[in-house]
Amino acid sequence: MSMLKGNLYTLGKVVQPEVGHYMVNVSLNVDHDIFKGHFPQQPVLPGVCLLEILKEIISQETGKSWFMSEGVNIKYVKLVDPTKDAQLKFDILTKEVPKGLAATASTFLDNGEVNFKFKGLFELK
Repeated sequence: MSMLKGNLYTLGKVVQPEVGHYMVNVSLNVDHDIFKGHFPQQPVLPGVCLLEILKEIISQETGKSWFMSEGVNIKYVKLVDPTKDAQLKFDILTKEVPKGLAATASTFLDNGEVNFKFKGLFELK
């Protein structure tokens, strides 16, 4: 079940260059209420939303319900101001491991700059 998809964001076509590798454009809903409170006069996409979008993409593409059990390395490199960067590109690599699904991901702003990096583990719900 998607908590944010269709409300906070919509997905473009998912490209899968190889098994476990997903590339997708995400369009943010600039008018979503979350941006009115985070923060007034300076909207910013909350970092936890990037994690949730990542989980939702992985769950959609694998057809399984996952939760993030381990964040080995999570870096928020640049803020996402939806009025300037309403499009994000997710580049996700996954690999099945005994405990679940190991994942590394990066997201990119419209200008190509990296804004978020993730390395961690997802387990089945």
